[in-house]
Amino acid sequence: MITWFARNVSRLSIAFITVFTLTACGGGGGGSGSASFLPETNDGNEENIRLLLEFIDSLGNPTDTVTVGNPATLTVTVTRGQEPADGVIVAAVSSSVVGSILPASGTALTDANGQAVFQVLAGSELGASVLDVSVDADMDPATEPVIASLTFQVVGSDLRIGYFEGEAFIEGEIGLLTDDLSSSGSTLLSIAVIDELGNGSSDFDTVTISSACIVDGLATIEESSVNATAGRARYVYTANGCGGADQLTAMINPGGAQAFATINIASPQVNAINFISATPELIALRGTGGSARQETSEVVFLVADGSGAPLSGQIVDFALSTGIGGVALLNASTVSNQLGQAIAQVTAGDVATPVRVIASIDTTDNNGNPLNLSTISDVLIISSGLPDQNSISLSFETLNIAGAGSIDGLTTNVTVRMADKFNNPVPDGTSALFSTEYGAIGSSCITAAGSCSVTWTSQEPRFPTFNQDLVRNINSTSCPSSLVNGTGPCPGDLGPIRGRRSTILVTAIGEEFFVDANGNGVYDENEEFENLPEAFIDHNEDGEYTPFANPNDLTGSEETFVDFNGDGVYSENVDANTGQGVYNGILCPLAGDGIFCSRDLVNVRASGTLVMSEGLSVIAVNTSGSNVSNLSENQGYTLYLADLYNNPPAGDASIGVSTKDDCEIVNSPVTSVPDSNAIGAFGIFVQIQGDGDAGGGSFTITAQNGSVITSRTFPCITVPDPNVP
Repeated sequence: MITWFARNVSRLSIAFITVFTLTACGGGGGGSGSASFLPETNDGNEENIRLLLEFIDSLGNPTDTVTVGNPATLTVTVTRGQEPADGVIVAAVSSSVVGSILPASGTALTDANGQAVFQVLAGSELGASVLDVSVDADMDPATEPVIASLTFQVVGSDLRIGYFEGEAFIEGEIGLLTDDLSSSGSTLLSIAVIDELGNGSSDFDTVTISSACIVDGLATIEESSVNATAGRARYVYTANGCGGADQLTAMINPGGAQAFATINIASPQVNAINFISATPELIALRGTGGSARQETSEVVFLVADGSGAPLSGQIVDFALSTGIGGVALLNASTVSNQLGQAIAQVTAGDVATPVRVIASIDTTDNNGNPLNLSTISDVLIISSGLPDQNSISLSFETLNIAGAGSIDGLTTNVTVRMADKFNNPVPDGTSALFSTEYGAIGSSCITAAGSCSVTWTSQEPRFPTFNQDLVRNINSTSCPSSLVNGTGPCPGDLGPIRGRRSTILVTAIGEEFFVDANGNGVYDENEEFENLPEAFIDHNEDGEYTPFANPNDLTGSEETFVDFNGDGVYSENVDANTGQGVYNGILCPLAGDGIFCSRDLVNVRASGTLVMSEGLSVIAVNTSGSNVSNLSENQGYTLYLADLYNNPPAGDASIGVSTKDDCEIVNSPVTSVPDSNAIGAFGIFVQIQGDGDAGGGSFTITAQNGSVITSRTFPCITVPDPNVP
């Protein structure tokens, strides 16, 4: 409904004056009649304050009635004795919402004639009201104000509403460009408002236009143009799914004249039904729902006509592509709403499966022949909604952070990705918990689209609290690889305890992985599964929980586990008598729970390692693995780069090589290092040759790892060319 309103008070004038019966009072005196007064002044002169109220319509005639189109004027004359009282503040107040007063403050100042003028307009309701007029006696502040009152009424507007056909005013009707519309067609409405003299009125913001279709949201009306001076306006009416006859009413408020019109709208012709959305797209198995896992999905279809406009009131039937496990529809049919939407409610069964909703509608073609339209939804997944061990992974924005071994505040993002048994992303809102061996890490994150991230930050601790003497380094440990003899950067693993490597663990509540050999979506007895012990932070990266209690292996002495069952001891999750575990997960069928599987949940987990490389050392070895201090012409060498704890340079490390004098590079070695958390030094193969001159030269390698620059120069031994003088 659209409302337009304006008041025209420019025609107000005072032509004749009529004195209304009023009551008044003042300090020391008062009574009834045409005036109110105050007592004599101290000098004995009779200088009483008197009020005279005059109420006239816009033509200057006495009146006690106000309408929307015909306001009234209230003139208050104030005299002191026999003389006009100039510059006196007069206040006027209406006792109800029936009338309103201009100026809005309700106060005015008397002029040289002792007169203050107010305009009285119709308020928001019809009925009677009282106007109270008062003036303060400024001669003696102790005296009471003089008060006078009169009554008036607000009645229905004397404005007329209709439309102009040429110069003729057609009262009580709304003009229509056309009164026959298609189901989504539009037409122009013409409305005119005139006063009792036949002049155009600007009171369009008191006009309301309504109809049953507009109220139901099946049609809209918008202003096209308004000529307030001429009292004419046009509006656009648009059908939006309504059908049949729609009667329009235009009314001047409050309680004013009305105009009518009827628009005939063709019954909508269904042309299409389309899938819109399914919310959520993944629902939990029956009986396994929770705050982040709903067991019911709302599947929305749109019914539309040939122009694509939505159609309401259409019967739509639903069916499912499968009923396995008890998946069902809560409603087999529905009626499309005002937005043309037909909504199906799907509730999960107890078997994991994909399912689609089939929506169909009976209609007719352009020739009136029966026609059935149908469409299917996108795939809706019914699953546990829980991550399984087979579908959780951990990744790092940066694997090797140069300088993190000594500089606080260096960061990298750590991201977990999780999916369920069917490798569908877990529902939004799934929680993941993080812990780290060294540095600091965000405690948890909540998934969106199957993943979420936290930040790892470099800080203490950076070494084990105990057994620091077991940390291996390139100066105290011989390289186990045959490629390098002795100590120094080593392409092999020096073994635990490895320095400047931090293991990060992420866990989430989920279920174990199993091989669904028969494809029925649930675990069956004797199907292969992965039994999960309680999760732990694998400090020594050996894949086993080796706590301090193991005196034969101190490299994992500070490893900690996640006590999922709360019994205070690390659990292998196996039967103490048989040493065998059972499948744990919601996909254990009710019939097998406690017999050959368990519906108890477990901690699924993933882990990874960050490297905190710090500085670099460089060695050169020949093909036999011997560490050399100079390079000879026409021989190949491998330069190995690693920090003190045999970690390779970080991924953003840059490497440069140069030669001097009688020394040239045969091959072009790499100039950058890939980001990696690999164990062992990074190797570069080089080969040099002489330029034919007598003498030698030098070969220099320069590497920058973070803020640390490492440079080493090797002498070149070259063979003079006898053919070069």
